[in-house]
Amino acid sequence: MRFHQQRKHMIDLMFPIALFFVFAVSAVAVILMATGIYRSIITSSAMNNTSRTCLNYVAEKIHQNDTARGVSLGRLGDSDCLILTHSGDRTGYVTYIYAHQGELRELLADADLSVTPDMGKTIMAVADFTMEETDRGLLRLSCTDAHGLRVSTLVGVRSRQEDL
Repeated sequence: MRFHQQRKHMIDLMFPIALFFVFAVSAVAVILMATGIYRSIITSSAMNNTSRTCLNYVAEKIHQNDTARGVSLGRLGDSDCLILTHSGDRTGYVTYIYAHQGELRELLADADLSVTPDMGKTIMAVADFTMEETDRGLLRLSCTDAHGLRVSTLVGVRSRQEDL
């Protein structure tokens, strides 16, 4: 009995190597695409989060101070501001929330004190922050972050509805 011996060809070696390289290049391409997509999602999420965090913070402050004559709009220097009035044991105090020099700021002071916009504590960087009163005790808050993304929300002020 004679066994037939197969001859080895160059293709027997080249095909597995070529297949390995095609697989390796495909895997690297998928990883690079996934990295780009992940980076864009994180960037847009961070930009969206900044604007929404700003609005949520101000809305929560409004809800905390939603008492008779506790929430009003006014001016502090050249800036429009949200004025939150609190009454303490002996004297009242006021919280001002406003945009000044590219920052959303908050200032807590005695009601009798004369204050300026520079005195406030920075909450976060914003390009623009606007407040306006709409019908029936609603306040429209709009925030534009440093990246130019503009988000707005409506906040109901119950104490104002009672006044109407």
